[in-house]
Amino acid sequence: MSCNGLFNKTFNMKNKLFLIIFFSLLYSGFAIAADQTVEMLNRLNKESMVFEPKIVRVNVGDKVQWKATDKGHNVEFIKNGVPEGVDKFKSKYNKDTEYKFTIPGIYAYWCTPHKNMGMIGFVVVGEDKSNLEDIKKLKFTAKSNQRKLIIIGEMLELGDMSLKYHTEIVQKIFETTIDIVIFCGFIYKKILINLNLKSKKIFFFNNEIETLNFLINNILKNDIILVKGSNSSKTNKLFKLLLKTKEEE
Repeated sequence: MSCNGLFNKTFNMKNKLFLIIFFSLLYSGFAIAADQTVEMLNRLNKESMVFEPKIVRVNVGDKVQWKATDKGHNVEFIKNGVPEGVDKFKSKYNKDTEYKFTIPGIYAYWCTPHKNMGMIGFVVVGEDKSNLEDIKKLKFTAKSNQRKLIIIGEMLELGDMSLKYHTEIVQKIFETTIDIVIFCGFIYKKILINLNLKSKKIFFFNNEIETLNFLINNILKNDIILVKGSNSSKTNKLFKLLLKTKEEE
């Protein structure tokens, strides 16, 4: 299965299971608790990019605190996914945040950069479920105009198998429908030349600064960016640089 196919399948399966769990809990007398804490995590067991717990119930007037246990996440209420009269809410990246729920109903939220990876959560406030039909109508999949970008840094720890494994990565990437592929490191440059692979979606840069400049000038709103970092090409620093640039906007 291609990387792109695996991405879509993983999200769709997670999304469907998520909604089944949600609606079953909604009607099962799931206990209402006082102020709740939700962790923002990169991984939990076999699941990546998750809120834990995914679903909480509180009383009107209670607060929910989201803890930035792992970096790179935030909380954003989904448009048409909250009760009428609720203002927009979007927290900063990498920061603990809390919200006091004064209006009863169902609140759907996601992590802005990871919404298309299924990082979605729900808060049920009180007993009012009048906006349930609106929640059911929400689409938790990527919009058709969203582009997928992947940034891959070379790996120097592969020893004698380095050229073989890097070549396989390049060949697999070409089988996907990823819109823009950025390779970093001279091993990838050598492979691209040897294979004579030419495509408008392929880019090569020597370091993280060149890559960051390209992204600043070319990424669009709603683009999805996957960074596979490495120490040698310094792409492991890209995520922090991107977040810093985003916060300074």
